[in-house]
Amino acid sequence: MLFLALLGVGSGLESPVTTPYRSTEKLMARSIVGSKSAALVYEPIDFTITAAASFENPFDSQDVSVRVTVEEPGGTSFEVPGYFSIDCQRKLENDRETVIQSGKPSWHAKISFLKEGKNLVTAVVKDRSGTSLTDTYLSLIHISEPTRLQL
Repeated sequence: MLFLALLGVGSGLESPVTTPYRSTEKLMARSIVGSKSAALVYEPIDFTITAAASFENPFDSQDVSVRVTVEEPGGTSFEVPGYFSIDCQRKLENDRETVIQSGKPSWHAKISFLKEGKNLVTAVVKDRSGTSLTDTYLSLIHISEPTRLQL
């Protein structure tokens, strides 16, 4: 407990942990794009959120957060948290494993839609300076037809 107090943990004065993914860009939510524009009910769609923000640690939701709001047909809505993602490749040489970053870091959200029709999707990006919204993305969701097995 004393050790934590000396570190300042729990005092409310903690500074964010700095990571190699630190960003000092001005807050701006630019776009949200789905991996497909139409899907079946309950079929997941991966959304990529393009945004700039200022943060030390993208994994600390008090430092930066991305949330996606879905407005369903009929006006009901729900939220899904976004996540920071980095594509990597695993390499195995001489019984030694290494992981190498193979793409640019990006923000994502996976959504399975619950209702058929036009679903409107908007990303909300927050950092310590404020809040920014993307334009709305339209996803068309269809009811799935039951699969019939032929015997």
